Amino acid sequence: MGPAESQISPANFGGYLTLTTDYRFRGVSQTDEGPAIQGGIDFNHESGIFAGVWASNVEYDLPMPRENPRNIELDYYLGYEHRFARDWAGTLSVILYTYPDSSVNYNYTEFSGGVSYDEIFYVNVAHTNDWLSLGSSATDYEAIVQYPLGRGFEVGGTLGYFDVDIFFVGNYLYWNIGLSKTIDRFTVDARYHDTDDQAIAAFGDIA
Repeated sequence: MGPAESQISPANFGGYLTLTTDYRFRGVSQTDEGPAIQGGIDFNHESGIFAGVWASNVEYDLPMPRENPRNIELDYYLGYEHRFARDWAGTLSVILYTYPDSSVNYNYTEFSGGVSYDEIFYVNVAHTNDWLSLGSSATDYEAIVQYPLGRGFEVGGTLGYFDVDIFFVGNYLYWNIGLSKTIDRFTVDARYHDTDDQAIAAFGDIA
């Protein structure tokens, strides 16, 4: 085993599988309010560097905005987390969103930065200059609260604001609140999602 290989332990890798009744991304259903199966593989290094790949089925009732089927979303990400105080951490990351089964290019890259406190409170800003390969800039602002209640229960919620420079979307608010229960390596999460009138006007019933 060489010096480079000795730095990486299998303990740095992790995988997960999710079954959900609706895949929601920034308040909008990505599966036409239908179920999704999702999975990912993560790599985390003690230096703070992390990377991974994540996949899900998708289904869009609306063209959003060009008529072409997309059934798979495959995302790649790379980032760095730095703890600058006992309970505080900052994160920088880049995410590549891809739709490998589509004959039309919807792929785009997003850069994000955030701050978290004690794994309870998170704020994050994400930006792209080419949302869905349309050449339009988009910025997402998000705040997340997760609070443990004990015995594996956790309550949490998200408040977000998405702003995209394209006429049929514009900007909108989205939010969710939910309760989860963790038993060993399994987590069950029940969550309510909603958006404002602007999102409903842009995306219809899936917002």
